Amino acid sequence: MRCSLLLLAAALWSPAAAAQVVVETFLPPGSGIDDALVLGPDGDLYGSLFGTFPVPGTTVTRVDLPGTSTSIYADGMDNSNGLGFTDNGDLYVVSFSDATVRKVTPDGTNTLHATAGSGSLSGLLVHPVTDVIYVTNYTNSTVDIVELDGTLTPFLSNDGSPPELNGPVGLAVDDAGDLYVSNFNDGKILHVSGMGELTEIADLDGPLGNTTGFITYAAGSLFATGIGSHVVEEISLPDGTVTTLAGTGAPGSMDGPGDQAQFNGPNGIVPSVTGDTLFVSDYNTDAVRLIIRSGVTAAEPDEAGGAGSALLPPSPNPFAGETAVRFRLDVPQRVTLSVFDGLGRRIATLTDRDWPAGSHALPFSGEGLPPGAYLVRLDAETGTDSVRLTRAR
Repeated sequence: MRCSLLLLAAALWSPAAAAQVVVETFLPPGSGIDDALVLGPDGDLYGSLFGTFPVPGTTVTRVDLPGTSTSIYADGMDNSNGLGFTDNGDLYVVSFSDATVRKVTPDGTNTLHATAGSGSLSGLLVHPVTDVIYVTNYTNSTVDIVELDGTLTPFLSNDGSPPELNGPVGLAVDDAGDLYVSNFNDGKILHVSGMGELTEIADLDGPLGNTTGFITYAAGSLFATGIGSHVVEEISLPDGTVTTLAGTGAPGSMDGPGDQAQFNGPNGIVPSVTGDTLFVSDYNTDAVRLIIRSGVTAAEPDEAGGAGSALLPPSPNPFAGETAVRFRLDVPQRVTLSVFDGLGRRIATLTDRDWPAGSHALPFSGEGLPPGAYLVRLDAETGTDSVRLTRAR
């Protein structure tokens, strides 16, 4: 289980109505980054080079933050694409053209981890709570789970009824642990329920084409790159209201206010740890841009519960097999985490010991439990909190 820098960024992003948006060039054209972006466990920025199809980009570049020095972190891919880090520092990289996933360990060892067998893999996401690795198959229009043994388990596919996956690329997770997918071919943004059902929440049919690249999440909104429309969009949740965050729609490299700045095929996107900045890769120029929201300030997460401790939303919820029960501690303390059935009977104690400050997650299996409502209760030295948990049929 993990609490990634990406989830931390989502918690710290505090929207401000009067925020001003400014675009700046962070890395100039030719940086060697034109595709997916991710923050590593070391706080540095990592970006992939897709290249100009069918001429493959083969590398992943590391950018030393807050500076701009770069170095090749991994090589040997065939159109490098989606990226994701696990808790132990392993980097998983999608190789688009040969439909494989490679694993790069912290010592630099690069090995073939998984092979799709057909199609072309595109996006990759390591779930910030459950550590499940999801990968999108652009050609087959599916989403699969990358198992630790290297097998790919089908997760989402089309059943013939709308909304459907249509060249899926981007993946993102919100504060509740819900999954979202972006379609490259038709610009639709889809929400994935805990039962794997798809719901369309937005349609980013840009003026220069539907093509939508990657998505990311921060404090109540999704942010999506429009490769064909040359803009970066904000999708407010849960209503799906779409507004253009930055870009005029004309391709270019002009910096400046968000409504005057230009992008040239914006593609990868990820928020900074402090949450006041978005890193965006330009596919057509290999530049990395910054979208800076002045007036957006870092703030402590506003979670329910007593001061010093809180239960966070379980994920998934409702759940069928296993879910992750999450809690946050502002100071080290003893914690008892219990699960009760609808009659108030304690059916499980997930922990009863001292825990350090920080965000934590514990697995809870529904095996053998009847469908229905359950209650998770946290008893800590700083207070008591509870959250409803639903076992699906």
